[in-house]
Amino acid sequence: MSYLIELARAIFGQRGVWWWLSLSIAYVFGFGIWENYPKIRDGISGQIGWSLMPEVAPFWWIAIPLLIWIIGALAHKEVMRQLYAARIRFDPPYQKHAPLTNRRRDQMGTIVEANYRFHLWMAKINIRNSPYRGDQGTDVIEAWIEVEIFDSNFRPIASWQYPRWEENRKPGYGDNPIDHYPDNENVRNLTANGKPHIVCIAFKPIDEADAYPMRGRDQLKLDWKSPDLRIPPGSYFVRLRVQGKGLARPAEQVVALTNGGVGRGFEVSLSNKKIGTWWP
Repeated sequence: MSYLIELARAIFGQRGVWWWLSLSIAYVFGFGIWENYPKIRDGISGQIGWSLMPEVAPFWWIAIPLLIWIIGALAHKEVMRQLYAARIRFDPPYQKHAPLTNRRRDQMGTIVEANYRFHLWMAKINIRNSPYRGDQGTDVIEAWIEVEIFDSNFRPIASWQYPRWEENRKPGYGDNPIDHYPDNENVRNLTANGKPHIVCIAFKPIDEADAYPMRGRDQLKLDWKSPDLRIPPGSYFVRLRVQGKGLARPAEQVVALTNGGVGRGFEVSLSNKKIGTWWP
């Protein structure tokens, strides 16, 4: 019963001018067919050479305009829902290199001390929420990401959650203590305006062979290196799964990533490979 009530609300919930006009047109058209039924029947029968329609229109046919209108109203509602739904898009991944410098800040965020650690390469990707209609599109609230890495034969190697959103605040900034990474910095709201949000996938020191995951909490370590996970030189497939409130289902993308080893950075690109049974 509750389903029928909600269905009725979905169909008849908006009773503006266009609502009444569309229903009226449906019935004017329907009654026009009803009134001229004998002529329509004779015309169709004459065209095909035999009688297809009954001599007298059944009374229940009076409901046909309403049924057609209901189907049209539901179809329109579904189309509009799809147009305004959150839609995650992935830009091609890229790499950047920069020095890693540990900065000690005061409570106002001012740097009071800086110590150079090493030069690093970082693999990144931009994620956008780009609905077909962005003017009233749905935001993704508290979006978070799961990362899975596979070897070249698609065997799972490792997985982790909460890679760093680059625009989120880092430890030591403002009221974020240097020895704690707040849970709310692991998530990010993705507004429905197509703005890019930078996600850090992995990093490697330029003079080392192994790479490491780049999670938000890894910034608490002086060298950012995860003690429990390393990515040796080689070629991999990385699956990113974005989840959050406002998404009908998780959004996925596979990235091809190669760790070039000592003295080299990453090679990264989007991949159309399918991994596992789930694929949106």
